[in-house]
Amino acid sequence: MQYDRTLLQWATPIQRKYLEAVEKHGSQRKAAKALCVTHSSVGKSLKRLEKRAAREDPNFHSDRAPEGYDLRGVSTLRRDDQGNLQWVKTERATENRLEILKEAMEEITETHTGRLKPLKKPAATDPSMLAVYPIADPHLGLICRAAVSGEDFNLEIAEEMMRNTFDALIQSVPKTDLALFMNLGDWCHVDNSKSQTTWGNYRPSSGDYELIVRAGFRVKRWIIDRLLQHHGKVIAWVLGGNHDRDTSVLLGLALEALYDKESRLYRGERFSFSYARIRQRADRIGARRPDQCRRARRCHVL
Repeated sequence: MQYDRTLLQWATPIQRKYLEAVEKHGSQRKAAKALCVTHSSVGKSLKRLEKRAAREDPNFHSDRAPEGYDLRGVSTLRRDDQGNLQWVKTERATENRLEILKEAMEEITETHTGRLKPLKKPAATDPSMLAVYPIADPHLGLICRAAVSGEDFNLEIAEEMMRNTFDALIQSVPKTDLALFMNLGDWCHVDNSKSQTTWGNYRPSSGDYELIVRAGFRVKRWIIDRLLQHHGKVIAWVLGGNHDRDTSVLLGLALEALYDKESRLYRGERFSFSYARIRQRADRIGARRPDQCRRARRCHVL
């Protein structure tokens, strides 16, 4: 089985190894067996490589637009009827950015999956109770100044406050066999390096976007670790909000890779990005704002 050799210029070291193995053994399945990896790992990785090549070189797949782009012409210099020179270029499709982001994160985490050793399970837990830890809108990265709001608030303060709050909360909760950690959205205040929300609204933020994402990941990992040390099993829901939809995908995929070998981090709904499923059930366990609940159930939430 032969691959286009031009793919090598966009390949990561792992993808280069996969390409060479496919050429040597004749198929993706045989290459996967020789490398002691799954067939799907090879197939998905090479598919991502082809998509990257199409994004970088519009002529790579001349019969269709590159993945993540709207086809508006070709990236060539042309002369119009009046004799003027003009460039006709492709333009990135906004609606496909999230999918591209997910592909990139999957590739980044490919070599780090399952690196974290499972944490020790608590000696005795109560199977008759469910512990629920709902949190919405922590907005890590939000900045406030005392001169305006009466009190200073920044990323450093937020991280310390989150750790202290969850530490005190977890210690006050019985050691149940099952715990549900519900991040209901807007974990981070902004969604890109321009300090904008998912929908492009500018919001002043504390520190660079990279620092915000790193802090968000540190806090979420710290909370999940503490929950695993305190409870028998943990279900984690990681949802995006109107401020951080794409960032929540990054954090969710990173956590999936990190905890791949942690069997006590429940996989049934683990790191779900589905609002529909959460909204159907959240008000039943008091994890929604009262104004979003059905009228008949608001008294239970309040």
